[in-house]
Amino acid sequence: MNVIFAAQASILKVFHAIDLELRLEGVISNSAYWVADAEYYQFNLRQFDLLNDPSTKVLKEWTYTDTTGASLPENWQFLEEKYEAVGSVWNAILADRRLMHGRLCKTKQEYKGHYSQEQLKIIIYNALNDIDKLIIELKPERIVTFVPATFGDILLIHAAEIHGIECRVLRSTKIKNYVAFSDKLGSSSTWLESSYADNLLNQVDKPFYSQALAFLKQGTGSPVEYEGSIAGKNNTTIDLLKRYFVGAVGGVIQKVRRVRLGVAGDNHLPPLFGAFIFGNLLREYREKNVRRLMRKRQLSLEEVGDLSYVFYPMHSEPEVALSVYGREHQNQIETIRRIAQSIPLSWKIVIKEHPRSISYRTRSYYEKLLDIPNLVFADPDTKPFYWNKKSRAVVTVSGFSGFEAAMTGVPVIVLGDASFSLLPKTMQRTVKNMENFAIELKSLLHDYVISESHLLAYIMANMQVGVDVNLYSDLLAKSGRITMDTDDIVTQISRLSNWMLHDLNNNHNFMRVDEEI
Repeated sequence: MNVIFAAQASILKVFHAIDLELRLEGVISNSAYWVADAEYYQFNLRQFDLLNDPSTKVLKEWTYTDTTGASLPENWQFLEEKYEAVGSVWNAILADRRLMHGRLCKTKQEYKGHYSQEQLKIIIYNALNDIDKLIIELKPERIVTFVPATFGDILLIHAAEIHGIECRVLRSTKIKNYVAFSDKLGSSSTWLESSYADNLLNQVDKPFYSQALAFLKQGTGSPVEYEGSIAGKNNTTIDLLKRYFVGAVGGVIQKVRRVRLGVAGDNHLPPLFGAFIFGNLLREYREKNVRRLMRKRQLSLEEVGDLSYVFYPMHSEPEVALSVYGREHQNQIETIRRIAQSIPLSWKIVIKEHPRSISYRTRSYYEKLLDIPNLVFADPDTKPFYWNKKSRAVVTVSGFSGFEAAMTGVPVIVLGDASFSLLPKTMQRTVKNMENFAIELKSLLHDYVISESHLLAYIMANMQVGVDVNLYSDLLAKSGRITMDTDDIVTQISRLSNWMLHDLNNNHNFMRVDEEI
């Protein structure tokens, strides 16, 4: 069997390890790769035996985003007509924050477009042309990607649909440390939906019932922690000075490395000087200004009393939660304004800033939010869990906070694509048209009934179709992330490989029976 892997930065070592194990098992014969992040690739290339093999085809994102001297392929109109049949290629552009908003998009919010329309056409259609050729030549049985955060991920998923190839998208379930492969771009999967429905029957006899019950009990009484979420940060003077020093020295070392590797121009890589200024030096100053501004109309949990409000925990931007699973709500200011104008006049909308964004957005962003008369800010240092419990309803585009609210017995409205939309309409509503928001909210509040069996069915399903690995904290080695007790990295990789082995053999029955105590 042949497989194409799409990998951004350190997920490459995970997919490469899976590829190696499955080749030893005699399951994978040939593979090809789409890779993003030239610095990571070039610096670690010697570790990847398969990528050093001339027979392994590698498409490199940075060769497409460098448009110097590039032109459209002759068949670009054919490609446009072919791929528009399965969805706009704008989906790929919007999903890639660096392509859409530039190289500083992770440290500084900016809506200005980075590339011209003509440049975007050159990037997308040259990439599609090579992807098409690769698929025709390799004839893969699977296309495997991580959470679709680059334009290459989305183009490959669209290509899979065009060519009748099954895709597998790896993502966190946010249930403990379970990750799962999906068979489609959306937040759910065929297996999750099937397992969820099956779990509603004879529930106590199903795999992972006791673990799901324990998880639900925890989730009703305290904030849920899941692997990969951001751990609390230290803000002492010593910690700040250490961060400034490490950032400055590390930036110089990284600059030299980029020049040596010849990758300084990769659009995927943030400019080191700008990243240091906005991500380090100005970060505390910007955060203090924002906090001062929010305090003009801010509530603490103690001040809530009997206030009726809907709670909206803000999403970080730009992230897949909005660009892929909530494309209609990329402008959160307008989404919040529409919500505020759709609730009873005596109610408030309480919004809580995402911890990663509090020093990221501009002052004018918050000033525009303060123009909404019935809006108040939640104390940014409190957990969403506590605001969920006191609210009349929680509204989210696609965030896991919606499921946290459902576990505590609070009605939830989902505006985008969230896998927990599988829950019955007596617990949550998915509102795709904001014109219907007020009607759906009123109906949900009237019909609301909490169902423990449906909550358990969803939790069990994620455990049944998932694989328990510390993806972010161990396999991707991301610092400052919540981690869970589990086995060593080699064993974790083997678990993912074992899942893929069964999948390539079209055997998915194992998902519901391999319960681990």
